[in-house]
Amino acid sequence: YAQNKMSVFVEQIADLQMCAELADSYSAAEEEYMPSGPPMSPLTRSYFCCWGVFDNAVGEEKETLGTVAIELCRAIGTEPSLVRLFEHMQASRMGLYVHEGVDGPHVMLREFVTGTLHRCISPAGYMGNRGEIWFVRILPEPYESLPMGYSLVFNTPYVIGRYDGDF
Repeated sequence: YAQNKMSVFVEQIADLQMCAELADSYSAAEEEYMPSGPPMSPLTRSYFCCWGVFDNAVGEEKETLGTVAIELCRAIGTEPSLVRLFEHMQASRMGLYVHEGVDGPHVMLREFVTGTLHRCISPAGYMGNRGEIWFVRILPEPYESLPMGYSLVFNTPYVIGRYDGDF
């Protein structure tokens, strides 16, 4: 829901003159990398959209389409819980994680650098196999007052190899 709402805001603000540099950068990257398009690109649409909205920064303040949308939402009085979800998406990043196994409907992913273990759901449906190295964006639980006990693998997992070492 939040991703769809963010996409609506981004489509609207991308047409504004003040966001021209961001929109031009996004368009140029889309033309260059052609996510999910011919010739077959290794980039999925979910990865590219997250990169384009939350990571593709310009200017001295390193603004993104996501930061602009968040500020607009605050200014117009958007529901604070939705803004909080947007902030979680904006604060997320791609990372390398080692698949530690499956626990029921959850994939257990250990961050490669810090060793932090994340209990996740993977909406893409791919549950993976122990030892795989995933390149994914993980969103933490959005509401402290409503703990669900798991995080969210926000994009389609890229499996980039295997890790058979110890942490």
